[in-house]
Amino acid sequence: MFNVPAVIVHLLWIMAGIHLYQTVLSPPDQDAWIIVNFAYFPARPEELSFFGDILPGAEIWSFLTYGLLHADWGHLAVNAVWMAAFGSPLARRFGTWRFLGFSALAVIAGALTHLLSHGGEVIPLVGASAAVSAHMAGASRFLFITPPGERRSYQAPAASLWAVFRDRRTMTFIGIWFAINIGVGLFLTVDGETGRIAWEAHLGGFAAGLLLFRLFDPVPAGRDHRGPSKE
Repeated sequence: MFNVPAVIVHLLWIMAGIHLYQTVLSPPDQDAWIIVNFAYFPARPEELSFFGDILPGAEIWSFLTYGLLHADWGHLAVNAVWMAAFGSPLARRFGTWRFLGFSALAVIAGALTHLLSHGGEVIPLVGASAAVSAHMAGASRFLFITPPGERRSYQAPAASLWAVFRDRRTMTFIGIWFAINIGVGLFLTVDGETGRIAWEAHLGGFAAGLLLFRLFDPVPAGRDHRGPSKE
């Protein structure tokens, strides 16, 4: 925990600060205003009028900003643990700006996937889970397929998608991850309701992580290369 890259630490502090403001420091009506303007809603803006005033452009930036909000402290804690675990090797490999760009595209992909399956709903989508899912997918491209003698897996050449699908350890990890997410999303009850876990957004983030990894990876394929310096 004391070896987490700076970009991860800063992201976690930002998310914790936002949630602290929402839950403790903000005026009573401010939380709803933050949710309607910065969470992602598949519904059209006019369908959200019961929340109050909506800032111009909120329906655009909310594709990204929802990833900084969380439903409760437990939700934030779970995402923080998984981001520290799987985001750290990815951040060391990518460096700060590549990592942030990769995470941002994963969050957008999660919102788009959620829109496809929940179009018109007025239930807000919040959480960094799509980004965390992409971190897991990206890390799976090199964590489980490390050349013999390579001490730092985040510096090793990444596997191709074809090699990923042929590697038993990687496919076991991906299969378990998919099963857990779909099972939790379909059967877990939250406040007496099922389907409250946005598992479609998780899948969208994971798919984006697998497919977009090579666009951000600074380590040349096929040979050892000492990637970006550790933060």
